[in-house]
Amino acid sequence: IEATRNHLRRTFEDSIGKLEFTLTANEKVTILTIPGATGSGLYYFTFDKGSTFKEVLGIAEVVKRSIIEEN
Repeated sequence: IEATRNHLRRTFEDSIGKLEFTLTANEKVTILTIPGATGSGLYYFTFDKGSTFKEVLGIAEVVKRSIIEEN
């Protein structure tokens, strides 16, 4: 399923924009995935299920800024 979602994102990237991050909610954890600046790497974070969307989004913003600053 994940491979299909990634393929569809790449196919429609021109019309929907570049991927900023993905959130996956599992039964026990929430997973935040952020693509690296070059598109070849990924940053992968796992959060306890009790983490709020605001907390996860805050981490995503800090990581995205850090990636930009590194390049």
